Amino acid sequence: MLIMKTLDRYISRELVGPFAVGLLAFVVLITGHILFTVIQVVVEHGVALTNVARFVFLQVPGAAVLALPVSSLLASSLALNRLSSEQELTAMRCAGIPLSRIVRPAMALGLVASAASLCLNETAVPWAERESQALMRRMIVRERSLAFKPNQFVDTGQGVAFYVGQVDRETDTLHYVRVFLVQPKDPPVLVQAAEARFTRTGVELGRCQAYFADSFGRFTGGPARSITIDLSRPEARELNSGVTIRGMTMLELLQQYRHSEAAARGAGSAFSLELNWRLALALSCFVFAALAGPVTLRFGRGQNLVGVLATIVSVFVYYVLMLWLKTLGGAGKLPVPVAAWSLDVGLLTAALLGIWRFR
Repeated sequence: MLIMKTLDRYISRELVGPFAVGLLAFVVLITGHILFTVIQVVVEHGVALTNVARFVFLQVPGAAVLALPVSSLLASSLALNRLSSEQELTAMRCAGIPLSRIVRPAMALGLVASAASLCLNETAVPWAERESQALMRRMIVRERSLAFKPNQFVDTGQGVAFYVGQVDRETDTLHYVRVFLVQPKDPPVLVQAAEARFTRTGVELGRCQAYFADSFGRFTGGPARSITIDLSRPEARELNSGVTIRGMTMLELLQQYRHSEAAARGAGSAFSLELNWRLALALSCFVFAALAGPVTLRFGRGQNLVGVLATIVSVFVYYVLMLWLKTLGGAGKLPVPVAAWSLDVGLLTAALLGIWRFR
């Protein structure tokens, strides 16, 4: 028993370093990619460096969730490859210790990483997503034209919605504009204008047509010289300013799923898919830690890093297939359990068969 505890501590020390380094490296790579995708907008519109730094910081929890599985696999692969290359793994097996016992510390690391993923998905990730969306809304206040996209509706709040044909961000001008105003005591108004320009506190539509709806839903009206619409608080009224699916905790996803399904069967599939996907992604940390042993021994044979490279290739193939299956599940072409869990079940089965083969 004492020998087994000593062995567990010895292998655990081999795992901790690579896991920490791998987690840090992959988090930096993922957040760096996110920053690269927005850097052009940041530079062109003069976003403050403090806002950029905060935006990158808010991407860290989500990046950590994606990095935990590959970090678990990398740590397990490197540790077992090192033990195998120095014949320590062979000595352990000659002493009668089965592979299932040798990889137990790696599998324990996978369980810890899975628990960390669940914790992040329930606390830090939803908070960071909400804070990130709020920050982005505040950042576009300086460049209000960023809130408008061609051929899309933008609800600015207080009963005012825009539909814009073209957006000229160089001159802060909107073209082919339609504005819908829903008034609490008066009939709704439809305003059409060929062009609109931003003022200090809003948008001015020049030479427009204004139409008023009567109690029968018929529109009457005529030309107007100009109409100004207040946009002094666009950060509080941008389209989709509510909590997104990514900004929900798993408990909130479950509640929304039940509420939607109670209203109409199948209406909560998006919430169910997101919830199952998060759980499956967390479980993949354990799956990859278990898979590292047989894959490293099968391809590496302790002579080089081929086994480690094989495991890394496996995890990237996993991510591609995972996103593909999630897309199919979101489109309704696959049942949610199949889209979320089929990869984990398949890889875990392969890992257990491999451990049994190298017993």
